[in-house]
Amino acid sequence: MSCSGNNCKTHPYVSWQQLVLLFVGLIVISLGVVAALWRSRKMCKIYGIIMMIYAFVIGLTSLLTGLDTIVLSSALEHIQDSVCKTFVSSMIGTSRMNAILYALNCILDCLGAIYAIKSKELFDFQEIANHHNEFQKSLLL
Repeated sequence: MSCSGNNCKTHPYVSWQQLVLLFVGLIVISLGVVAALWRSRKMCKIYGIIMMIYAFVIGLTSLLTGLDTIVLSSALEHIQDSVCKTFVSSMIGTSRMNAILYALNCILDCLGAIYAIKSKELFDFQEIANHHNEFQKSLLL
C-alpha cells in the first residue's frame, strides 16, 4: 500500500523483494531435499545451519512486528478522525496477522533445522550399521 497525501492505493502485484525472498527460500528448501535424496551429511549440516539462521531472523521479525502492533494500538487511542481510525485498525489487523505468520514460519524453520540434524544423525547410524554388517559378513567368509 502506498500513500501520497490523501490518496491511498493498494498494489496487487508482488514486489521484487518478495520474489527474491521467495527464491532464496526455494533454494534453501531444494538444498534440504537434495541433501535428503543424496543422503549427504555435509549438505544436511549446511541446510540445518541455514534453517537456524532463517529461524532466528524470522523470529526477530515476528517479535518486532508484534511490538509494532502494540505501538499502533497505542496510537489508535489518540486518533480522532474516523477515516484514519479505520485505516490504523486495518494496519493493526494486518500487523497481527503478519506477526502470527512470522511466528509460524519461525517454528517451521526450527522444525526443518531439527529434521536436518536428525537426518544427519540417521545417516551416520546407517553408515555405522552398514560397516558393521560388512564386517560381520567378512568374518563369516
